[in-house]
Amino acid sequence: MTLGIGMRPSREEGVLLIADSLDPFFRADHGVSFDLDGKKVCYLVGTSTAVVISGYVDDDELRANGILFEHQPLPPEPWEPDPRARVRRVFPVIQRLDAAVRASQPGFDRYREMEDPGPHALFAIAELSLLAKFTSRTEVWAEPGDIFTIGGWTLAMPPDIGLEMQRPAPDTLAECKALATDWVCGFIDQVFEGYRDPFAMMRETREAPCIGGPLQVLTLTPGHLTREVIPIAQEA
Repeated sequence: MTLGIGMRPSREEGVLLIADSLDPFFRADHGVSFDLDGKKVCYLVGTSTAVVISGYVDDDELRANGILFEHQPLPPEPWEPDPRARVRRVFPVIQRLDAAVRASQPGFDRYREMEDPGPHALFAIAELSLLAKFTSRTEVWAEPGDIFTIGGWTLAMPPDIGLEMQRPAPDTLAECKALATDWVCGFIDQVFEGYRDPFAMMRETREAPCIGGPLQVLTLTPGHLTREVIPIAQEA
């Protein structure tokens, strides 16, 4: 249950990585509860590389493998001239962790409806303004204007929003951010009948949405990572 958007503007240098905040977790009684947090945007320790994962993950195992919820820009050892090599090593680790968690929770396989089963991941590298999408079958690095999406929300994407996502990204990071926010609000209004508060939807309908705000937005440019939280306000 993840919303992941990666955007590389058509003109401005830099990339955007966006995730939602609705975080499901398994209770001791094997039921599922939800929280709102910023843990869907993670960082590779010792780098300026961030990742959003759509799949089955365990917080402790992520940390043990150098995938952290806080940015720790420590010098990597050994230093690598091409940070893409680190990304290519990390994704198989994500696949291994995903398989272990999925095996421990039978009956919760969300991949059955996907042509390209998960896990999927979006990686963004600040120093080179690189953006990549990794799946079990593909590795794609963004060109200017490219837009990548991952997560369960893609299975219910309204046609009009899906069509917009096939067009080139706007010229600037600010325009990309505004457009992505509009997409998410439009998705929620169409698919969840306007329930922008996920807990209100659960209380009133007894159904859980696959995504929920606020949005966690990370802007990456050479030498800078800027994190911000964008509320998804209820329409008046």
